[in-house]
Amino acid sequence: MLNHGGQLQKAQQRYPQAGNDWLDLSTGIAPWSWPVPEIPESVWRRLPEDDEALCRAARRYYLKEFDERCWQNRGVGSVAVSGSQPAIECLPTLFDASDVALPLWGYGEHAKHWQLAGHRLHFYRDSDELEQWIAAERVQHAVVINPNNPLGDCWSLETLRRLQQALASQQGWLLVDEAFADVNSDLTESSAALALLLEEGSACNLVVLRSVGKFFGMAGLRLGFVFAPQSLCEAVRARQPLWSLSHPALWLGENMLQDFNWHQLQRQKIRQGLVALRQRLDEALPQSWQLLLRNGPLFISAFGEASNLKHLHQHLAERGVWTRFFECQDRRPDLPADAGLRIGLPNAVGLERFSETLSRLQAFS
Repeated sequence: MLNHGGQLQKAQQRYPQAGNDWLDLSTGIAPWSWPVPEIPESVWRRLPEDDEALCRAARRYYLKEFDERCWQNRGVGSVAVSGSQPAIECLPTLFDASDVALPLWGYGEHAKHWQLAGHRLHFYRDSDELEQWIAAERVQHAVVINPNNPLGDCWSLETLRRLQQALASQQGWLLVDEAFADVNSDLTESSAALALLLEEGSACNLVVLRSVGKFFGMAGLRLGFVFAPQSLCEAVRARQPLWSLSHPALWLGENMLQDFNWHQLQRQKIRQGLVALRQRLDEALPQSWQLLLRNGPLFISAFGEASNLKHLHQHLAERGVWTRFFECQDRRPDLPADAGLRIGLPNAVGLERFSETLSRLQAFS
């Protein structure tokens, strides 16, 4: 079983001395949620129907220079799903068994489901290595996480375009998971992969996943999107359970995607919060551990020796602060670190509690 964020009930059972008042920094979900309005009673009574209004709102939100006619002319489709996870599980089953490239550091559900579908996995270190593998025809399909979770790296539009074109020449596909991309204040850059779908003459071998839960602080809503050539979208849609999205989810999703003033305020709070969290970590973490800190869109990850990071993870957990410990998906001798600890962005109250708990680490550093 993969080590996911959350799972506070298991944390409470493992560390009963921490009590029930936990600060959950394990999920990479914004600590400020979109302000949910009162939902009309009629929305609760009605079965979900077509998701086109929601998908149209998503296209206008994700694509700054959006043209509905261009979208239709390119034969591109969109599907609303209950978070990215159903798409991650479904997509590998739509392709014949092949060699697939995945990031060394990344959301483990991708690797799990490509493997379950019978594919052969190859874990790349960076974009240069991935491009070399594609040029050598070592892999047929590739998964990119942009921004990367947990590294925080962002891939440029030009890099994604080169990957897409190289894979297209081999009848391969590029899947870009942009679950955290909304945090970027420049919507054009954060939607780089989506922009490729609309370029004239571009090959139809691109799938883009987006998630509402992270940036909007609405993970419990379970809402995400698949953008891809229409034929692939129809295949994904056919594999979704009937009424997999509730009507309240459709209604709320359409409204929150159109709340542009709130989007700007949320990005500003996230930027300020990350600066404050990074400052506390720089001040409190033992220098002797030689940890490498990487800023992500809604988290900061510390990379280093597994023993030190497990020690820190346990120290925090014993005091009711839950973080995400993880190891690399593949053992390689050229890696500068063998493990990481991802620390999600807290709100102001959570930051003070985290800082106070972290300050006690000096006693055994």
